[in-house]
Amino acid sequence: MASLLVLVGSENGLLLILKEEDSDDYGPVIMPASAVAEAIRVRTEDCLKMLGTAVSAKPIVMRAEYAFCPNLTIIDTPGFVLKGKKGEPENTPDEILAMVRTLAAPKHRLLLFLQQSSVEWCSSLWLDIVKSIDPSLERTIIVVSKFDNRLKVFTSCFLSLAVFSRLFLVHSLGKTQTLRQTLIHDSVSPTQIPEPCSLPVQEFAERWEVDRYLSAGGYLGDNARPFFVALPKDRNSSTNEDFRRQIATVDTDILRQLSENVAGGFDVEKFGKHIGFGNLRQFLEAELQRRSEFTSEDQNPDLIS
Repeated sequence: MASLLVLVGSENGLLLILKEEDSDDYGPVIMPASAVAEAIRVRTEDCLKMLGTAVSAKPIVMRAEYAFCPNLTIIDTPGFVLKGKKGEPENTPDEILAMVRTLAAPKHRLLLFLQQSSVEWCSSLWLDIVKSIDPSLERTIIVVSKFDNRLKVFTSCFLSLAVFSRLFLVHSLGKTQTLRQTLIHDSVSPTQIPEPCSLPVQEFAERWEVDRYLSAGGYLGDNARPFFVALPKDRNSSTNEDFRRQIATVDTDILRQLSENVAGGFDVEKFGKHIGFGNLRQFLEAELQRRSEFTSEDQNPDLIS
């Protein structure tokens, strides 16, 4: 099911309310705010069980009132899938796709497309679907998550072709030699064999490599510039302020890694403003403000994710 969040600016403290089923009325305020996810999960399971389906176009509506939020409607759709979960109908992927197409059709709606950094641009099936809805990507904001995973330094063992062939032959013949015994047999000095046999490896070693990835290699055209973000690994923050500080720390660390661990760094002028949650937030705030100036008073800007 899609979740529809109506944000309303208010002088009150934070109020989160779920709309009652088959009614225009809202239920009691959800307290504490951390209980919202569980309330939505329970409502979703109950509704789908009652309907006897895995997908429903009927949204769960929640109203949020807060002093520092814009008037905005956020529609969170189910994620695209290639195959339904065990016990779900085979047409579940088609139903999700049809729902997203319908919700994304109105031209005034912004589309927020989230994709993990492990997915390559050339093999992104869902990007093709987004392009079929918004061909020029003029109203699509692309966000690449878990970007820090692509900046990690891995370890890998490099062996010569001759040594590798010898290892393969020993394995094929069923001999019970260890790696170290095999290397010594092939006249490799024991002192030349690292323990363990490893060397540091990173995906982006030079500036042109990381710049090519950040530019999406031409797959997005000229109208789209993706954002690259990562979340803190530790999600057990005691307060929202602590979590915001952790996010800022992750943003800083990503920029540091790009500058220090990549020969030549990266094109800061071209890509710097599209790295980190802080920059994504600033862009969204500015874009929503710009769009709100061209919408009627009774119609909030819509953001679909």
